[in-house]
Amino acid sequence: MNQNYAALLKKLNLFIREYYKNQMLRGVIYSILGLVSALITLAVIEHYGFFNGFIRSFLFWSYLLFTIIVCVWFILNPLFKMLQLTDRLTHKEAAVIIGKYFGDVADKLTNILELSDIDAGNAEIIQASIDQKIKEIELTPFHHAIDWKKTLSYSKYLLGPLSVILVIFISGNRSMISESTHRIINYNSEFIKPAPFYFKLISDTIEVVEKDNVNLNVEIYGDERPKEVFINYNNKIKKLKKISADHYSHTFNNVQKNIVYYFSANNEFSKEYSIQVLARPEIKNAVLTITPPKHTDFPVQQIKNLGAINIPEGSLVNWRITTLHTDSIQFKINNQNISLKKVQNNDYSLKKILNKDSEYTISLANEHAYFVDTTFYNIKIIKDAYPIIQLELNEDPNINESLISGLIRDDYGFSSLIFYGEIVEAGTIITDTIVINNELTSQSFMHNIDIVKTLAQPGQTIKCYLKVSDNDRINGYKSTTSELVILNIPTHQEIKHEFAKKTDDVKTSIQSEMDMLADLKKELTEFEKRLIEKDSLDWRDRKRLEDILQKQKAIETQITELKKETKNNFDKLNSLTNPSEEMIKKQQQLEKLFNEIMPEEIKNLYQELNDLKDQLNKDDLQQKIQDLQLSNEDLEKELDRNLEILKQVEFEQQLEDIISQLQNLSNKQLSLSLDSLGVHEKLPLQQEHVDHFKNIQNDIQTLKYLNQKLENKQDILDTKKQEEEVNEELKEGAGQLEKKNKKRASKTQQKTAQKLMELADLFNNMKKENNETKNYEDMEVLRQILENLVYFSLEEENILLSFQEINKNDPQYIDLMHNQQDLRDAASIIEDSLFALSKRVPQISSKVNREINAIDKKTSSAIDHLRERQTLKAVQEQQFVMTSANNLAVILSGILESMQQEMASDLPSTQQCEKPGKGSPKPGDLKKMQEQLNQHLKNLKKQLEQGQKNDMQKGGTSKQLVEMLARQELIRNSLEELKKDVQNKDTMGKLSNAIEEMKETEKDIANKRITLESLNRQKQILTKLIEIEDAMREQGEDEKRESKTNLTEFEKIIQDVREKYELEKLKQHEMIKTQPPNINRFYQEKVDQYFNKILQ
Repeated sequence: MNQNYAALLKKLNLFIREYYKNQMLRGVIYSILGLVSALITLAVIEHYGFFNGFIRSFLFWSYLLFTIIVCVWFILNPLFKMLQLTDRLTHKEAAVIIGKYFGDVADKLTNILELSDIDAGNAEIIQASIDQKIKEIELTPFHHAIDWKKTLSYSKYLLGPLSVILVIFISGNRSMISESTHRIINYNSEFIKPAPFYFKLISDTIEVVEKDNVNLNVEIYGDERPKEVFINYNNKIKKLKKISADHYSHTFNNVQKNIVYYFSANNEFSKEYSIQVLARPEIKNAVLTITPPKHTDFPVQQIKNLGAINIPEGSLVNWRITTLHTDSIQFKINNQNISLKKVQNNDYSLKKILNKDSEYTISLANEHAYFVDTTFYNIKIIKDAYPIIQLELNEDPNINESLISGLIRDDYGFSSLIFYGEIVEAGTIITDTIVINNELTSQSFMHNIDIVKTLAQPGQTIKCYLKVSDNDRINGYKSTTSELVILNIPTHQEIKHEFAKKTDDVKTSIQSEMDMLADLKKELTEFEKRLIEKDSLDWRDRKRLEDILQKQKAIETQITELKKETKNNFDKLNSLTNPSEEMIKKQQQLEKLFNEIMPEEIKNLYQELNDLKDQLNKDDLQQKIQDLQLSNEDLEKELDRNLEILKQVEFEQQLEDIISQLQNLSNKQLSLSLDSLGVHEKLPLQQEHVDHFKNIQNDIQTLKYLNQKLENKQDILDTKKQEEEVNEELKEGAGQLEKKNKKRASKTQQKTAQKLMELADLFNNMKKENNETKNYEDMEVLRQILENLVYFSLEEENILLSFQEINKNDPQYIDLMHNQQDLRDAASIIEDSLFALSKRVPQISSKVNREINAIDKKTSSAIDHLRERQTLKAVQEQQFVMTSANNLAVILSGILESMQQEMASDLPSTQQCEKPGKGSPKPGDLKKMQEQLNQHLKNLKKQLEQGQKNDMQKGGTSKQLVEMLARQELIRNSLEELKKDVQNKDTMGKLSNAIEEMKETEKDIANKRITLESLNRQKQILTKLIEIEDAMREQGEDEKRESKTNLTEFEKIIQDVREKYELEKLKQHEMIKTQPPNINRFYQEKVDQYFNKILQ
């Protein structure tokens, strides 16, 4: 190929390239025009259609496909051809296009190209032809054949869509294009159709900590404003709170889970919003372990869940807290931050001892919440209170002790209770620990303060208080002091004055009781007359009987009070003074008499009358009224007797006190004379002695006054001269001290002490002489009464035997009745004499007076039966009278023997002996008594065999039977007492056998059946007593020998005298227990009860 042809082809290639460039430019214009037009069209359609996502996706993808097609067709296709990536114009096709623009070169250019394709022929010619033609068209600019102007002219069509867009933007509806295009492009997104108004929130998603509140503020913007706005969530619709025309609000309370919601108004709906809940730190479980202080004795307590609690002071509190979703915990107590120990992943612990009221807070935090839910808790401390003590001073006359009693209380317990007593004048302080139960929180206590009172002198003051301490070791054992109790120790004169006053009150009460009994006697007499006059009783009689019984009950109650008052008066006097054993014995005798005033028989009679008042049985009631009359007469006599004996005791108490005061004052004078005190110190003491003696003189006058009140007045010496001498000496001593003459005052005081002791001896001797005279007189009277009583018994037995043999129609019957009446008169004399003697001798039991009254009653009853010729009943009454007289004689004989022993005894320990009947008898003594009884039984058996009728008529045999029966019963009772102290089984068996055999002997004696078998049985009893004596001697020989060797001489004398005394009392017991074999069983039991009382 030649050079020209190559140039031509190059030139054609350049044309083809320019051609496709022109095509690409035209394609761009076409593409822009088409795509913009299509976009405007789609935007307008979407703007008005506001299609859903599906349609918008169709529009989007359609537009995208259209864009691709247009770009490929109009832009990429020319580009690819220009780049020869695809088929493009050939040289011939290019020649044709050029030929259309340049007509003169069209054929030439075509011929050249055709010639170049010819392979046949002359190549040179062909080449020459080609060169020629090339030269012809060489200067033709092929690129002018491309019409760029026309291509650019197409751009004018772009003005159309651009104008449309400009108009839309200028009109303010740019959103028609922009928003529509945006929705088409984001076809997957949800778009809300433009409304007249819109809802605006700060954020689409709100995060909130669990259980917090969420406040939503909604802003409304747009062309319109709805009247109401609603929120929709969880299938609920709620109206929003209107704040202003453009603002609404709503609050979600306690949000615990995620919430999706949207707003609505006028059928317009917002998009969906959400509330995201974040984990909140919280307390899952909390346990408080309370460990109270040890002294409270409270158990460990566990409290689940936190809250206000009350705990004892000093308790150890252990918090154990389990949390959820918690990174850290803040614990503050009493404004103090405390770190909690982390035990496990979610467990925290803290221990603290609390002594005051506390307030603590707990706050929790995590990545979402910073120490939220701060909770306040209170712990109330129960303070350990101070112990409480309440006390009162008890003067308990029943036990002769001054007691401080009271009550102590504490919330948990005690550690000590201490008594403090101070004698103010002496400055002495005494402490004593009172035993209490430390664990009891409330308990009573009692403490005897006599130990302090014994150290204090008369007239001094004692201050007492108690101090109780609790068991609160934390606070140092808190203590409380009781109120102050002040005791004023009475002076001797105050004690005597109070004793005299109370004694006068008792005497007045006794006299009042006697007056009441006299009035009651009149009422009973009148009531008895009404019973006799009426055939039957009505409700008026019952009412009157009730009134009488109430008065009787009142008398019984007042007598009981008399007993208490008398005993309390003596007990209080004895607790403050030092009475002699003799005076204590007389007080006890008087107390015993007061106790015997109201026997069980009277109480039973009163009860029987009380039962009969509803039955209104005239005969029974009349009999009981008579019995009550007799009992009240006895009661009145006993009150009179006790009144007189009380006066005697009061007199003797006064006399003994005068002697004691004189002796004490003598000793004080002597001590003062020998004391080394100064004159100024001795003078007030001497003046006290002067005043003291004046009080003694007043007491002497009181003694004389008391003597005038006695029925049996005593001889009182006239000591006026001695009193004046003592008074002058005392004043002389005081005068010498005032002159500061200490030596002369000392001599005068010694002389005064001697005179005082002489005056005391005068009164003491007077007391002894009066007592001896009185005792001799009393024994003589008692001896005379005994003789009369024995004579009465014999006479009664003779009359009884005579009535048993005589016929009631015998003229001698009347004479015997007169004899019985004379005998009753004699019994009345005995009764009066015995009653008068009982006023002087307190040893005579009230039972004796009742017994003699019973004799009089039975004698009168026998006379009444004799008048009615009821001999059998009269004999029964006479038998009772005779046996009662015998028993009474035995009792009085024992009293006489006791009085003789008291006078005959010169040992100082006599007054310290035990009461009669105390102590167990010795087997040796019982053996001797059994031997004597056996001998008497032998003699009696001979008399019964000989049938000495005369002696029987005189009552000798009957009396012997009574004595022997009493002796055997005494021995048996003594063995029964002895049996209680025996531990050896063999000895106990022998005692049991001997007791049973003695009971058989008693039956034989009571039935006057003394046989050979009875005598043999007695021998066996005596043998067993000997064996018992030997066994007990061997058992106690070593112990007795050991005790004897350790005794002092004085104790040996005491023991010997006591043994003799027990032996004598054993004989006395034998006499007292003497009873006739044919006595009524009921009466025998009553007598036994009485004897047991006086022997206790």
